Amino acid sequence: MWIERSISEKILKAVKTRPAILLTGARQTGKSSLLKKLFPTAEYVTFDHIRNIESAKESPEFFIKSFKSQVILDEIQYVPEILKEIKVA
Repeated sequence: MWIERSISEKILKAVKTRPAILLTGARQTGKSSLLKKLFPTAEYVTFDHIRNIESAKESPEFFIKSFKSQVILDEIQYVPEILKEIKVA
């Protein structure tokens, strides 16, 4: 069952004028599900997987530049090193 979120319109508006957005909130409230629903063609990367964490930490710049279109980075708090690269990209 899908619950419509009032923030959906704000997110869709924000991505038109900003290269990156950050969605924060309490655990298990549907943040990832919402982004996947709003951006079904975006690549999805979760940092719950150690391989993704290691790759991003090894070369944050290369990791970010490897995505050519929209990407959803989930659990980004595990890799604070890439935040600077996102800002620059």
